[in-house]
Amino acid sequence: LVQHFGQMVDPPGDAVTDGWQMIEVARRLGLGSLFPSEKRGHVEKIWEEYRQFYLDDRAALPAFKDIRGQSGVMWPFVKGRETKRRYNTSSDPAASRSQGAFDFYGHTDHRAWIWLRPSDAPAESPSAEFPLWLSTGPVLEHWGGGAMTQRIPTLHHAAPRAYLEMNAEDAKRLGIQNGNIVRVTSRRSSMDIEARIDYRSQLSPGQVFVPSFDDAHPVERLMLDSYCPLSGQPDSTTCAVRIQRVSRGTSS
Repeated sequence: LVQHFGQMVDPPGDAVTDGWQMIEVARRLGLGSLFPSEKRGHVEKIWEEYRQFYLDDRAALPAFKDIRGQSGVMWPFVKGRETKRRYNTSSDPAASRSQGAFDFYGHTDHRAWIWLRPSDAPAESPSAEFPLWLSTGPVLEHWGGGAMTQRIPTLHHAAPRAYLEMNAEDAKRLGIQNGNIVRVTSRRSSMDIEARIDYRSQLSPGQVFVPSFDDAHPVERLMLDSYCPLSGQPDSTTCAVRIQRVSRGTSS
C-alpha cells in the first residue's frame, strides 16, 4: 500500500519530515552524497528513485506529478492510465484484450489459478456453555488499536470507548437493554462492557461484536491463540462467549 499526503500544516519548532530526518542521519554517517541535498523537492526525488524498482507494466507506479495532479490514483499505473479493476481488459492497462474479458497476466496461461485446500473445523465454536460468536475489529473512527486515532480529539469524542453490539433478539432473550453493563466471558477471560442493541453493524442472532481500539476494554484477552497451519494466519478475531447482565447503568 502506497499513500501520498501533501503537507497540511507547517511543522512546529525544529520538527522535520521523516524523510528529511533519514537524510540528515545519512549525512552524519558520511553517506549524504547518496541522497537529495536540498529540502525543496527532496520528496519527489526520493519517489522517482523508488518507482524505478516498479517499471514493469504489472507493477508500475505513477510519476510524482501524476500523484499530485489527481486524487486517488489506482495501481498499477501503466503508460498514463490507472487500473480501476484488476485483470479486467477494459479497465486494466496491463491486461491484453487478446485474452478476452479477463487476462490473469501473472501466469503463463493467462488464466486464474485456484488452489483448493482441505478445510478444518474452527478451533472453537459456540456451545451450550458459550452460545454466542464474538468478533472484533476496527470501527470507522479508529484504526487498529487506536494508538494514533485516539490522540485526535474529534475521533476520540466521536467514539471514546468500546462497547458490545448485539442483536435485539439475543438481548431480549437475555434480559439486556441498551446501555446495560454486561459481562462477556470466553474460555480464557471475561470483561465488563456497555451493551448497545442493533447499533451499527445490525448483527444476526447469535453474533456479538466488540471493537478493538479501547485499552480499557482489551477484547484481545478473550480471543484464541490458534492459527492456520498452512498460512500461519492467527485466528484472533472470533471466539465463543456467553453474556450476562451485570448492572442497568452505563460504563464510565
